[in-house]
Amino acid sequence: MSDQFWVVQKLDCLQSISYPAHLIPRVSQNSRVNTKFLEPFPFVIIQGLSVIKLPWHNLHFIGIGGAGVAGLALIAKDLGARVSGSDLLHSTNTVMLEKRGIRVHIGHSKDHVENPDIVVYSSAIASDNSELCAASERGIPIIRRGDFLSEIASNYTRRISIAGSHGKTTVAAMLTHIFLENRRAPGYLVGGSMNEYKTPAAAGTEDMLIAEVDESDGSQTAMRNTHAIVTNVDDDHFWSTGGVDGLMRSFREFGNHSDYLLACDSSTTRRLFSIHKNIDFLSPLENEMNLSLIVPGYHNRTNAHLAVAMSVKLGIGRKEAIKSIQRFSGVDRRMSIRYDNQGIKVIEDYAHHPAEVNATIKAVSEHYRWERMVVVFQPHRRERVLHYSADFAKELSRADVVVVVPHFEAWANDGSPGNAKVIVEQMGTTISSYSEAAFPILANELASSARAGDLFLIMGAGTITDLVPLLTRCIANGA
Repeated sequence: MSDQFWVVQKLDCLQSISYPAHLIPRVSQNSRVNTKFLEPFPFVIIQGLSVIKLPWHNLHFIGIGGAGVAGLALIAKDLGARVSGSDLLHSTNTVMLEKRGIRVHIGHSKDHVENPDIVVYSSAIASDNSELCAASERGIPIIRRGDFLSEIASNYTRRISIAGSHGKTTVAAMLTHIFLENRRAPGYLVGGSMNEYKTPAAAGTEDMLIAEVDESDGSQTAMRNTHAIVTNVDDDHFWSTGGVDGLMRSFREFGNHSDYLLACDSSTTRRLFSIHKNIDFLSPLENEMNLSLIVPGYHNRTNAHLAVAMSVKLGIGRKEAIKSIQRFSGVDRRMSIRYDNQGIKVIEDYAHHPAEVNATIKAVSEHYRWERMVVVFQPHRRERVLHYSADFAKELSRADVVVVVPHFEAWANDGSPGNAKVIVEQMGTTISSYSEAAFPILANELASSARAGDLFLIMGAGTITDLVPLLTRCIANGA
């Protein structure tokens, strides 16, 4: 008979303890702690679950700072594995992982691959990566991040995957939040930092896993889902999935691998999924149902309705789900206010596709007042510059002032030309410029022209986040 996994709260310390239920009241606060990932839960005991047994004791993650990879490393750590990893740069994710006791190497070297049972790698890693090559030469099993997620998910009875071109991180976070607020403890993997919780992923103590999946490398098709959400389907990432037709096949296959599917209604989702044997389409008209959300924007109202509908399908009461979603405070770098003083606001957002830029500017326009909107935009991946430059120019032109900086090279093959300057060249009458200045210099330039009534909107999914604290500091200091 397998051990049971129980959770006990002693004062302000929540402990995960492997003991039979009848012994729980006698467990002292000094008992051996297995994990710390359940700190948000405000209750004493949750249901028991047979502990998931990983077939690996030592795991190494290449690209461990990435949103999806970091979460998988956390889940493996929760399940008792020895975890190490590497990434090119320090980041908030690498710091978080190190605080959890995970050894993170900055930079890649074959010496970092010590003696793992398996190596998990991000799709952004080049095939000639020194650690990947070292593992291959030594006969160590190698697995792509998305396939490893599928392996982990197979241990859970209920597997809820969230896919889509836009909004999947927020929907995954919203659904996770609803369950956690209702004293449930699912496993979860969210591709961003949730404002209310310390980590974006946890193994949980239920037979349920809520996971954001990735269409950019086609790995979403590896998942076998009992329940799934498709937020929307756009042509983003078609260049890495075999063209638009290949991308659409990937989404269709994802749907076919789902016992139940909830999709936001559109002509594209109808075309892809209308023959699914067990599907519900969420109509845009249903978004008019009254919800008072902390997070602004029509797109977030749509996200919230998807999360509520799925949580009800999974057994949460509708009133409880709505009450919880109205307390959801968002995901980091999604319209996050970084500065609000002297009549000046600085907001950071992850938007990196024209549709997302459109949604963010609309939401900001709904929610805030300003005299001048100044947008600083960093394109994410050269392919988006090559394919969407005119669309970016159109959406960005709704701001008063636009500064575009060089694109962020997210994947190993992103270094070839895709000059972001072409976006500025198509901006028309909007005051716009292209800047290759180092971020400290750019921050000083922006702050020196700041005035009361300005709203700075810093957008992009890459290193543009490093500009934000520099800018806020310069504004605060009156640069």
